[in-house]
Amino acid sequence: MAPHQACEFRGDTVKHMDIADRMTVCNMAIEMGGKTGIIAPDETTATFFEERALDGDFALHSDDDATKVVRRYAATEMVRWSQSPIKSTT
Repeated sequence: MAPHQACEFRGDTVKHMDIADRMTVCNMAIEMGGKTGIIAPDETTATFFEERALDGDFALHSDDDATKVVRRYAATEMVRWSQSPIKSTT
């Protein structure tokens, strides 16, 4: 959970993702309760913008000295059969 926080995603896995996969991962920050998900722009981002004749600011990078908070949660399987969370079972 990341209530009201920004979540940055980075690393070797992210470097090899295309833009659609990066957008999906960033959306996961919202699903965790965060405000935004970000990935620093790189060559993949620049290519995406160039192919669409768009301008972009690529001066952003990750701050290696930033405080990193990593939390792991045990995932439990949940089955839902309606829109109501009351009708859920684990």
